[in-house]
Amino acid sequence: MNYFFKVYSILKRNQNQINRLAILICLMLISTLLEMFSIAMVLPLIIFLIDPVNALKELSGSNVKLFEFLEYFEIETDLIFVLIVFIIAYFFKALFLSFQSWFHIKFIHSIQKNLSELIFGNYLHKPYTFHILKNSSELIKNITTEVNLFTSSIMSITSFFIEILVLIGLTLLLFFIEPYGMLILVGVFSVMFALFTLVMKKKILNWGEVRLFNEGMRLKQIIQGLNGYKEYLLLGKTSSVLDDFSIYNSKFINVVRRQNLFDALPRYWLEFVAVSSLIIIVMLLTSKGENSSVIPIVGVFAAVALRILPSVSKIVSFWQAISFSTPTINLIFEITRGMDKNIH
Repeated sequence: MNYFFKVYSILKRNQNQINRLAILICLMLISTLLEMFSIAMVLPLIIFLIDPVNALKELSGSNVKLFEFLEYFEIETDLIFVLIVFIIAYFFKALFLSFQSWFHIKFIHSIQKNLSELIFGNYLHKPYTFHILKNSSELIKNITTEVNLFTSSIMSITSFFIEILVLIGLTLLLFFIEPYGMLILVGVFSVMFALFTLVMKKKILNWGEVRLFNEGMRLKQIIQGLNGYKEYLLLGKTSSVLDDFSIYNSKFINVVRRQNLFDALPRYWLEFVAVSSLIIIVMLLTSKGENSSVIPIVGVFAAVALRILPSVSKIVSFWQAISFSTPTINLIFEITRGMDKNIH
C-alpha cells in the first residue's frame, strides 16, 4: 500500500492527472462488462452449432440459471440472429477497447511529459551549491531514465488493475455456468501465483535496486569519459575508463536479463496449468452424467481460457514490473516531495 500511496502522491500534484485517472477507472469497469458479455455470447453460439434441438431442451430445463433463456429460442430463425449479434458485440467491444487504449496511452505519456518538465524545472531553480555537490549524470538520469521507468510503472499498475477486473468478471461468469470448474481454476491459479510471489518478490525488488545503482554509474562513466577524453588520451587511461564502464554495464545488463527471463517464463507454465485444469473439468462433468452439456460448457471455458491466459500472464508480468520499479518510485517520490507545485 505504501507503494501506491507514493504513486498517488506524485500524481496528485497535477489535478488533471487525477481527473484522467478517474475517467480511466470508469473505462476499465465498462471494458470488464464488455469482456463478460462477449464471452457469454459464445454459449448460445456453440449450442446452435451442435445438436440444437436436444441441447436447447436439456440446457433450458437444467439447474443452470444462465441457460433458462434458451427455451425462448427458435432454432432456424434465431441462429442467424445469434451470429449477427455475436459479430456486432465484438465490433463494439473492439471499438471501445481501441478508445480505452488511446486514452490510456495518452494519460501515461502526459505523466511522462509533466513529470520530466517538473523535475527539470526544479533542478534549474536549485542554488549553485546544489549543482556543485551533485553529479550532472545523476540529474540527467533522474530526468530521463528514471522518469521513463516511472511512467512505465504507471502503465504496469493501470494495466495490472485492468487485467484484474477482467479476471474477476470472467471468474464470476464461470461461477454461474459451472461453479465447481471455476473453483478448480481459481484454486490452481491462486496457488501458482502465491508460490511465485513468495519466491520472487525479494529477488525482483533487489534487482530493481541493482539496476538503479548501475544505471547511474554507467551513465556517470560515459559523461566523464567523453568530457575528459583529451585528458584520458594524453595520460593513456582510456582503457581504464572503458573497464570501469564495462563493470557497471555488465551488472546492469545481467540484472535486466534476469528480469526479462522471469517475465517470459510464467506464460509457458500457465498454459500447462490451464490445459490440465480444463481436462479435470471435463472429467468432472462427465462423471456427473452431464454429457450433453459438456461441449457447450467446455466451449465457454475454452473461450474464457483464451482470454484469461493472456490476462494472468500479464498480471504476473505487470506485478514483476511494479516490484522491479519500486526503487524508482521511491526516488521520484523523494525528489518531488516538498517541491513547489508552481515550478514548470
